[in-house]
Amino acid sequence: MLITLTNQTVPVTGLTVTTQGNVPATITTNGGSLQMVATITPANASNQNVTWSIVPVSGTASIGTNGLVTAITNGTVYAKAVSVANPSAKDSVLITITNQIVAVTGLTVTTQGNIPATITTNAGTLQMVATIAPANAINQNVTWSIVPGTGTASISTAGLVTAITNGTVHAKAVSDAINTLKDSVLITISNQVVTAVVNPTLRSLTIYPNPAHDQITLKLLKNHPAMQLQIVNAAGQVVLEESLAANQLRNLHSIRVDWLSGGLYYVKFLEGRTESIFRFLMQ
Repeated sequence: MLITLTNQTVPVTGLTVTTQGNVPATITTNGGSLQMVATITPANASNQNVTWSIVPVSGTASIGTNGLVTAITNGTVYAKAVSVANPSAKDSVLITITNQIVAVTGLTVTTQGNIPATITTNAGTLQMVATIAPANAINQNVTWSIVPGTGTASISTAGLVTAITNGTVHAKAVSDAINTLKDSVLITISNQVVTAVVNPTLRSLTIYPNPAHDQITLKLLKNHPAMQLQIVNAAGQVVLEESLAANQLRNLHSIRVDWLSGGLYYVKFLEGRTESIFRFLMQ
């Protein structure tokens, strides 16, 4: 007698995960994807459905309900499938992700060690820190600048602030990746000794730019006696000396300083036994 059987349930006994076409389990393009395939055994099992998930290792990715993996950050992840009919049937493949560009989303400026944002010593310094978010963003670089308030200071490319005159300044960082992302900290500067002027005629002398890059210009535009000019480094060593004729500074007088290394310098004007001192900073 011929017996016809219907509505029989064939259980799931196994599951294997592979890449579509058995291509290498790698994603090497930014935001790239990789199609995964879950093969249920036996092939005639009644329920062929699986649940896909990503198990992060050192990278991150997402996976669709159809097994399409999309890269997010560099590293490795497992693409995992679990049988809906038999959760004990599962398998996964390790995927290596490279060349992902993680965008900068935030920037915060603080002092190193979160110490008070103050400089209280003459020509003192304060190290600033710019923290980019997320921490694995591809471009962590920032550009530092000083926004003067009532005081003045300089800042290095590494965020080191050097005080010049008393008052307040903002130490500002701007993301190189996204220039709309920026932050700053207000710094209070005190106890700066900028000049020691003995000759009253020199009280109106200005030295600019300060900080200097390639030259400084002396501006007085007043009658003055003949003087000796010295540039002295922070260690007290005379690095340049020249004689100024009487009234020479009635015209702008520029001095090339591009051969000086960065740091604090003093301009001294010697007249007999008296000296007047001005300060400038080389960047």
